[in-house]
Amino acid sequence: LKHFALFPGQVVVAIGKNTNSRFIVDKLCTTAVLPLPPCLPEFKGGHLQIVIASGPFTQNDNLAYQPLIDLVSYITIHKPHLVFVVGPVVPTSHPLITSGTLAETYEELFDKVVSSIMEPLKGSWTKVVIVASSQDATALPVYPTPPLLYKHKYSNLNFVADPSLLSINGLVMAITATDILKHLGKVELASSGQDDRLGRLASHLVEQQRFYPLSPPDKELCIDSELYDSHAMLSVTPHILIVPSDLHYFIKLIHGSVVINPEHLSKGTDAGSFVRLRIQPPVDGIWSTSTHISAQILKI
Repeated sequence: LKHFALFPGQVVVAIGKNTNSRFIVDKLCTTAVLPLPPCLPEFKGGHLQIVIASGPFTQNDNLAYQPLIDLVSYITIHKPHLVFVVGPVVPTSHPLITSGTLAETYEELFDKVVSSIMEPLKGSWTKVVIVASSQDATALPVYPTPPLLYKHKYSNLNFVADPSLLSINGLVMAITATDILKHLGKVELASSGQDDRLGRLASHLVEQQRFYPLSPPDKELCIDSELYDSHAMLSVTPHILIVPSDLHYFIKLIHGSVVINPEHLSKGTDAGSFVRLRIQPPVDGIWSTSTHISAQILKI
């Protein structure tokens, strides 16, 4: 085989022949891409603007959440229609949390952080969606992860599970908070001479029709098998696939899907990055992910 990319749990079809009790592989079939959604997105009043940021949202030497404050300031100025806040919001790995010196409960800190997002957006048309993460101190430490709980109510705030497949006026978005790209990168066995490693890792999700195709999972992840079967499958190839990762940020068109790794809003003691999307409506019944979706990685 000249080219291959394999990992544990991957579903493949091997074509070859048995010779002296050994199977010699001539060809591997690993791609089973589902079609894109059949319906075209429809946006009343023009284009759709989306901002997506992934946690951690504060530097690892403090809990001031300054990168998040800066992001909220950006949102209040630019007024996107939709903002995705991808957990963890209160990361279990933060040094000030693991040290046990936090002067409040995880839930109190979570409530305070969410309020710092929503209060400046009161009365605005911007809707906020918070995506759960199993690495959040207030979440159930299981994947798929149910939506986070929050005691206050805002009309423009919603909570969704990790992973989630969402339809926004016909625009299908798939989003996860789990770093599947890093997990796959640890164990993938690929032939040399393949340049686009990040694109190849991301393509496994679309080709395997699963948010988390790796099995057994990475040691940091606890999978609920029953929930996985019902909540971690891709029923279509999404128009947009969001896969935040520690790996370098990217925007790629893979099998017709715009796949984005925005990285994290905070990286160590430094501020990180987020992504801004602009989706144009169909014109005369014509719409394509390659021509009607523009995306930009921005530094905070």
